[in-house]
Amino acid sequence: LETFQFDLASKFCQRIIDEQPDNLEALELMAGIQMEMGMIPQAYELLLKCVQLSPEQGYQKYLAMGQLCRGADAVNCYRQGIRLLEGEETDEAVRGHQAAAAWCAIVEVYM
Repeated sequence: LETFQFDLASKFCQRIIDEQPDNLEALELMAGIQMEMGMIPQAYELLLKCVQLSPEQGYQKYLAMGQLCRGADAVNCYRQGIRLLEGEETDEAVRGHQAAAAWCAIVEVYM
């Protein structure tokens, strides 16, 4: 991904997903790749699957879904992501930065 070889990264992710269809890390990574490639409906479906598999863990999928939704749906995704982020055991500066970005995204929904 760092070299922007999305097609190649997509193939590797798909191979993992084919062998392990409920691998959250691979599903989220594939959704991110698809978002970068403009495959928005496919990315949304993968993120929905991630939410169904693990609704109370992993704030990233909700923040990504917030980018793909509109209006109240986007706000709800961002708020859920923020809620989960607050419970994460990560660096406080990272949590603060991610939360601030999510709150800004919520403000943008209302602009």
